[in-house]
Amino acid sequence: MKTQSGNALFLILIAVALFAALSYAVTNSGRGGGGIDKEQAEITTALILQSLNAVNAGLQRFLIIGGYSIAEIDIFENGQTMTGDTDSCNEDACNLLHPDGGQVPTPFLPAEAIATSGAACPYISENKIRPYFLISSIEGVGSTASDVAILYCGVDIEICRTINDRMNVKDYGDSALQFNIGSASSNQYQAFAGTQTSPMADTVDNYLGTAQDSRLNGHYTFCNEVEGSIGAQLVHVIHAR
Repeated sequence: MKTQSGNALFLILIAVALFAALSYAVTNSGRGGGGIDKEQAEITTALILQSLNAVNAGLQRFLIIGGYSIAEIDIFENGQTMTGDTDSCNEDACNLLHPDGGQVPTPFLPAEAIATSGAACPYISENKIRPYFLISSIEGVGSTASDVAILYCGVDIEICRTINDRMNVKDYGDSALQFNIGSASSNQYQAFAGTQTSPMADTVDNYLGTAQDSRLNGHYTFCNEVEGSIGAQLVHVIHAR
């Protein structure tokens, strides 16, 4: 009887050890390369996409109800967005983000989306990533006219992989998506600010597309999976032209 009891206790201890090992393996298998849990990445990604889609819906509603064209509005909040005022809008009523205008909340990325390697990203402030509104041409989106998009830097690489997977830009395990946002001096993009909106800047045709990575073509939301010193970059089109 003592032998049987000892054997039973031994088997119980083995079962507990195996369960602990299994739990550890499952937990660590869900971790990505950017230091964030994959399950957390899925949750954060869902919140990000919900916020970005709300900007699209709010912008279209604002243009229709206000009777504005995209060239007549402002998308700026002092200290909260990375771009300045547009010359084509000089009152709160035509500002998408103002309570007396479009009433759309500024689309920050939350602290959970910040990459540990993105400390050099100037968009990171107060434990969030601020948006940069830009004009750029994305191949396969709208016409050949340049589109209006949001750019973020300092994004966690696991978030980027999850966004690209969710948006069907690429499968999760495929080779990394890479692109370069370019430079304003080469007219590869322009800030949605100043004199660039009326008339709307005509940037390099299809700059974000086949020439860099054909998987970008036709997509409104995609993320650069190469972190660099400023973390990965996320682009989301809010108005196709």
